[in-house]
Amino acid sequence: MVFWVTISNCATKQEKSITKVQLEEIKPVIIEQKSLIDEIRDKKEKRLFRDIIEVYEKRKNEFTNLELLKPVIISYLAEKRFEDILKIAEEKLNKVSNIDDKEISLILGIAYYEKGIFEPSRRVLSSLYESGFKNELVNIYLAMLYQKRNQYALALSLTGEIENREKRNYLQGWILFTEGNYEKALEKFLSVKDFKDAQIYILYSLFYLNRHNEILKYFDEKKVDYK
Repeated sequence: MVFWVTISNCATKQEKSITKVQLEEIKPVIIEQKSLIDEIRDKKEKRLFRDIIEVYEKRKNEFTNLELLKPVIISYLAEKRFEDILKIAEEKLNKVSNIDDKEISLILGIAYYEKGIFEPSRRVLSSLYESGFKNELVNIYLAMLYQKRNQYALALSLTGEIENREKRNYLQGWILFTEGNYEKALEKFLSVKDFKDAQIYILYSLFYLNRHNEILKYFDEKKVDYK
């Protein structure tokens, strides 16, 4: 009798043990999900611009504040999707109150320019420049806008503030070239090493200056790639 009681007790304990294991196995695994802001912030730090765009295009309705929208706008800029930037400005940014973000304003100014909407671009970028916002893209795009309006002196003045010597000389050479001042443009382009396009402008400048003998000499010496 004692033997069967002992066996029975052992069986009961084993059943309880098995049941406990089974319950542990079927217990749901709870995975903590990142919030949308944390997810976008993480992707931004890793510069996963296309991933950010993919999330935005799937969950647009959840992007209602500047902290979420700004990484999307930056991502569209990285992908050169200027029309999408302006679409966000129209559909989303107008609903966000008290926006005072100069980086977003700069991106909007660039997007307007790249889509050929020049006057809004000039207004936005001029406002940034006059506010003292320091970013060479403000100067570059404003200079290109004033060049389009044949305001060459103003365009040159803006490029003169660019610290990078190579970039400054290239842009000034380009402005002088479009003005028809080929002699001064040539001087600027000859001092540029980092921009391949400068070589082509040098050849064009020599051509317009009727210095044809120098064209072949320069072409041979520099092995110009005109493709």
